[in-house]
Amino acid sequence: MILTIALLVGIPLLLIGGGIAAYWYISNSGGGASSEPPNASSEGADVADIEAAIEKQGFSCYETLSQPTVVRSCYLTASDGAHVAVRMQAGQDGEALHVEVMGRQSGVGSLTAPRGDPVEPTTQAFTAISETLLGSEANELPEIEGGQSRTTFVPWGRVEFGAFPDASFATFAKDGTKPVSGSAVLPASIGDIQKGLGGAGFACDTDSCDKDAEGTTSLARVKRSEIRLSVEDAGQPVNDKVLRTHIDAVLDQLVSGADREAAMSWASSRLNPEHGFVQGDAGGLHIEVARDGAESAEVVIQPAQARFPS
Repeated sequence: MILTIALLVGIPLLLIGGGIAAYWYISNSGGGASSEPPNASSEGADVADIEAAIEKQGFSCYETLSQPTVVRSCYLTASDGAHVAVRMQAGQDGEALHVEVMGRQSGVGSLTAPRGDPVEPTTQAFTAISETLLGSEANELPEIEGGQSRTTFVPWGRVEFGAFPDASFATFAKDGTKPVSGSAVLPASIGDIQKGLGGAGFACDTDSCDKDAEGTTSLARVKRSEIRLSVEDAGQPVNDKVLRTHIDAVLDQLVSGADREAAMSWASSRLNPEHGFVQGDAGGLHIEVARDGAESAEVVIQPAQARFPS
């Protein structure tokens, strides 16, 4: 089964309305326009080939997981703030078995208003992936139109797609294979995370920790599957040193050694993302930095996982 996308990116920054609802409906029910799946599988490509194709569009790629299967992810933030994520599950020989694309607006569920249109960058990613993965079978896919979602079968497998301005998506699934499933949790309990943040000067209650210092208000919302850190400075730009210190304090509760160094190095070099948002994978974690306005910043830290969070 396969998805002919129109868009979505997506970590996750959160609930994105009608487009997301349509995505999960189609994924779980097989809805949308479809045809019976052919018996033969003819095309295919390595994950490395797909990465090479979308890196030409400006995507940055990472190894998200090495076990129990290799999962690679690529991320792009468009100039208007919309962002697209591509997650790929590889077979033992590097062959792409399952590819998901998510495109979404920046700012959803964060400190800033939603902005950006993910349809165009998601569609461009979908086109590059389908041509690389399916070869001549890509010609069998229906034309992508905004505001629609479809499911199409080709000899390689299933393609699903949906093009919506608030959330766009696509899925490519090789016939006869199943994607790695299951939810992931952070490598520390909520209690241990809060205890550690308390030692770093935060005051914690049931599910959050806050800290006020010299006009800067910081709040860390702690869940088993993510930590969402927001930092605001009344009337002044958020100080990079303060933001870096708070991110460091959070990472100290989750990873150590080389993983902590990798995660902190990635985050500290991206405190001011070019288009207001950036995401990547480092040290076994998925990290997002949103800084659309100078007076506020938000950092989301999740466990690296094979599937996009629902």
